[in-house]
Amino acid sequence: SLRLWEMDTGKAREPWPGHDARVTAVAFVPPGNRALSAAADQTIRLWDVETGRCLRTLEGLTGEINSVAFSPDGRLAFSVDGTLRLWDVASGRCLRALKGQTYSIHCAAFSPDGRQALSGNTDKTLRLWDVATGHCLRTFEGTTKYLSFWTVRSVAFSPDGRLALSGGREKTLLLWEVATGRCLRSFE
Repeated sequence: SLRLWEMDTGKAREPWPGHDARVTAVAFVPPGNRALSAAADQTIRLWDVETGRCLRTLEGLTGEINSVAFSPDGRLAFSVDGTLRLWDVASGRCLRALKGQTYSIHCAAFSPDGRQALSGNTDKTLRLWDVATGHCLRTFEGTTKYLSFWTVRSVAFSPDGRLALSGGREKTLLLWEVATGRCLRSFE
């Protein structure tokens, strides 16, 4: 189930029913009056946060959904089910599946301006995408020392969009320069 928690009291509201399997990812839509949830039932649901009512179900996914992410303006969303899919939130329509990753994709994040996105996966790379065209702009590859058995599990942009941070199975974080794709340092 999905639950909304009141931060000032620590109390949970009634669970939001709807998914037929465990919930695997959640995200608030800016400015916070709507939310997305993804589940192992291969669906994504858009919720009204105040009422707990399901507004829309996004379908057509082919695997367990690892993550969801919203664009800063809340109009677009990415889902990751091994494939990176871009959705129009208002219509619930899948706009495109981004191609170019070799193996399963595990995570994605929009840049602060919403024009680019990063994805990470099991082929030990990050990919920088142009959101408007769906083209891969750059592949980020770290040193063999850090990526020999590395699976990217999470990615995030810095607030100014110049840097990105990725984390994986090797208990190491990598800091990247977005403009060049260069790995600046590792945090172990």
